[in-house]
Amino acid sequence: RSERADSALFTCVATNAFGSDDTSINLIIQEVPETPYELKVLEKAGRNIKLSWQAPYNGNSNLTRYLIEFKPTKGTWQNDIDRVLVSGDESIAGVFSLRPATSYHFRIVAQNEIGSSGPSDTITVE
Repeated sequence: RSERADSALFTCVATNAFGSDDTSINLIIQEVPETPYELKVLEKAGRNIKLSWQAPYNGNSNLTRYLIEFKPTKGTWQNDIDRVLVSGDESIAGVFSLRPATSYHFRIVAQNEIGSSGPSDTITVE
């Protein structure tokens, strides 16, 4: 099993009576991204909200997208979840057409070509 710390430059040297030769290979371990952090509300206006977050370690694979996941606070993540897809190079996005007079939970997940991070800490927006 490989680990992140196994990423390194490896050199193979072959030597015989006629001389020696070497070749190097750069091993880069790729993994799912870490969890985005510092999810917060930048603006709340009517039925719309603007969120920001900090990009996590990408697992040595470019982030392809984020999923902003949200649900009414009285709902469950299994049955009542909605998602907004955001480009992997963004760290600010809006969620629109929320229901009036409804409190929501929001969290965010990062994705790269290897897979998905765990969800961020949940924030509540009244």
